[in-house]
Amino acid sequence: MRDFTSLNNELSINLLELFRYEIIILGVVLSVILILYLLKKWDIAFYTLTATSLITCSVFFGKLYLAFEKINLDFPTDYIIIYFFTIAGIFLLVRWYQASNRALQ
Repeated sequence: MRDFTSLNNELSINLLELFRYEIIILGVVLSVILILYLLKKWDIAFYTLTATSLITCSVFFGKLYLAFEKINLDFPTDYIIIYFFTIAGIFLLVRWYQASNRALQ
């Protein structure tokens, strides 16, 4: 498997350029989450963060897959496993948050 530097050179693109829209959107959403957190809107901030995490994670792995496809490389199975564990971790975090809220009430 090639490292990202050679992948970057072969595609003639910068990975930061590849994910520029996701980085901008993530920055805006994190700013909104910070404002909600400071206004003590915990639930809205948490669920906004969860939704953003799921969308960003899916788009990131999707674009990474397309980058590998473009230069005819097999997409590493490790990345698929990491993706599913990340999604599962996000859902477990949501369940833990909901359970802790019920325990506090």
